[in-house]
Amino acid sequence: MKTLTRGFALTMAICVLALLIPSVASAEQLCLKSRLKNGKVVHALKSVPDGTACPKRTVAIITPENIASLGGQGVQGPQGPTGPKGEMGLQGLQGPIGPQGAPALAGISIASQLSDSNSTSPKSATAECPVGTTVIGGSGGVIEGIGVPTSLPVAISFAAPLLFSSSQFQVRGFETTATTSNWQVIAFALCIAQ
Repeated sequence: MKTLTRGFALTMAICVLALLIPSVASAEQLCLKSRLKNGKVVHALKSVPDGTACPKRTVAIITPENIASLGGQGVQGPQGPTGPKGEMGLQGLQGPIGPQGAPALAGISIASQLSDSNSTSPKSATAECPVGTTVIGGSGGVIEGIGVPTSLPVAISFAAPLLFSSSQFQVRGFETTATTSNWQVIAFALCIAQ
């Protein structure tokens, strides 16, 4: 038992020595040769590169594997500087073709309505979307009897979907100064299928 304890202590001392002496610690593998000389055990160490077998009658006592396992993990060192930016990678493969979308204006229609053409003020026109469609917007204006935008003293007072209707857009106009010329209001409703 005394020999085993001395052998263990010697092995530990050699391992510590290998870690403390830079030239030994930098060796990839440390080989031990033990022999009897004048009744005493004599030890000799030899370092060899990793992957090289220890010489005859020696045994590997320090290898990269057991050096790594000798102690616990050390304290993490400071972060190193950021490395240079790598080269751009190759372009990825093209993805599969997606399903075809609906046409942009699918299900959209426009309804229009004209008011009477006369000099009566005020007047309105209400465009109504067809059955199965809903109003989503609209526009309108004031025109003279032949369909040309007017230069008469007439203004638009309202242009919006009717509050309690999901299918009507109304435009209202009035004379800002009385005129005897004929004019009319036109309303357009932008409708979408439900």
